[in-house]
Formats: sequence, C-alpha cells, structure tokens
Amino acid sequence: MPMTKQEIFEKSAIHLLKQNATSILHRGIDDEPICAYRGDNGLMCAVGCLIPDSEYKPELESKSASYIADMVPSLLGAHTVFLDQLQAIHDRTSPDFWKEKLRHLGNVSGLNTEFLEEEVGLCL
Repeated sequence: MPMTKQEIFEKSAIHLLKQNATSILHRGIDDEPICAYRGDNGLMCAVGCLIPDSEYKPELESKSASYIADMVPSLLGAHTVFLDQLQAIHDRTSPDFWKEKLRHLGNVSGLNTEFLEEEVGLCL
C-alpha cells in the first residue's frame, strides 16, 4: 500500500533534518558532483530515503523523482509532484534553510507540520 502524502512528508523531512547534509555523488575526476538518491558516504536525498535498498539501482540517478516513481515499487502511486517538490528542497536549498522550506511546503500542501517543531528526535 502506498504511503500517504503525510507519511512521505514526515519520513523525508525527518531524514533530511537528521542528516543535515546534501547527498552528493562524485562520478569521476572530471565530472561535476550531482545531487543523488544515494550519495557518497551513505547519504540519501529527500526521495532517496523513501527507496528501500532492495529497490535502489544506480540508473535511477540523474532522473527526477516523478520519472523514477514508476520504476520503484515502493513509490508506485506516490504523489509524484510532491516528490519532485521534496527533491527540489534537497537539491536547490542549503541545509540551513531546509526546515523553513519543509514547513512552507507542508503548509501549502495542507499537511501537519507540528513534528518539525519537536527538536527531540531530530538531533543526531
């Protein structure tokens, strides 16, 4: 059964705030680093944390969340536009502003954001 939008939001937001670092993949000496579902040092992006290890494939990298949703069984039926919005927060915003951006996304999406104010559990 697909996760609800609220479940996706909470799992992704808590992951990002705990990790507090962008998931980056260095593909080679001359290649620019890219934001990644699974990055160097075991980091994961806002959508990468929703993909079980058993469903992850390196060929998912460099593709939008809405594009890969049909390729990942756990994301089937997920809110693809919402996944893209979460991915954009990770990819385009400094971790210093993630909480603010997540709160805004949750509010405009009609989701409960109270958990964002609970510092307990969000610290490493």
